[in-house]
Amino acid sequence: MRQIGVAVIGTGWCGGIRAETLAKHPLVKTLHLAEINAQRLDELKRKLNPATVTADYKQLLGSGDIEAVYISATPESTHYPMARDALNAG
Repeated sequence: MRQIGVAVIGTGWCGGIRAETLAKHPLVKTLHLAEINAQRLDELKRKLNPATVTADYKQLLGSGDIEAVYISATPESTHYPMARDALNAG
């Protein structure tokens, strides 16, 4: 099967579990993380060695490497605009 680049937006408890699982998955070529908590982002950067880390999820969306996006941000009212932005980015 073909490997793909994957982004995780929001890496708190649930998003962190997703990011850790994706980092080990054989079908994930590259992992990209967006998190507004700088301490959490730094922690996962050291632990998972993602291709991209940023506090602004929109910076991830321009990457031609990302083919799937997991949205784990809170509050849940942010999910729609993030999903819309991801879909509009292609």
